[in-house]
Amino acid sequence: MRDVTADREVADRRQQALLSLTPRLAVALVFAAGALVLAPVAKAQTAGERTLFERADANGDGRVTAAEARALRDARVARIDTNGDGLISRAEAEAAAQARAAHRARIDFARRDLDGDGFLDAAEREAGAARRFTRLDIDGDGAVTRSEAREALGAIARARR
Repeated sequence: MRDVTADREVADRRQQALLSLTPRLAVALVFAAGALVLAPVAKAQTAGERTLFERADANGDGRVTAAEARALRDARVARIDTNGDGLISRAEAEAAAQARAAHRARIDFARRDLDGDGFLDAAEREAGAARRFTRLDIDGDGAVTRSEAREALGAIARARR
């Protein structure tokens, strides 16, 4: 069983490391991480795909029991454990992570490719950057402060938990 406390500590250490970077680099990293984290949510909302909560709520009663959460986790482990030995090897974990990253990249690209031509032109790239900046600029003053970046990183970290 995974140690959730250790996972959170690792996430918190990563967040602190990011925040110690120069503000411009931190903001750039927030943009990139935000796109990766929010893209699957956007797809789920636009394409009608079931959200993680909806997948976990097997009986559709609006609540996720420990048994439902365990079943969802067991299904995920079964997908990652490609040789079916009940163990997840480093190679299996890396393959699963690569597959997730590729899936997220496809979703993000499709969302950003506004005209569907298979390319991101300057206008599409600018539109995406402006959208991400606007989400980060919490007070709407045209600048992202360290505290706004910290808040955004915290939201990203919480979304991953």
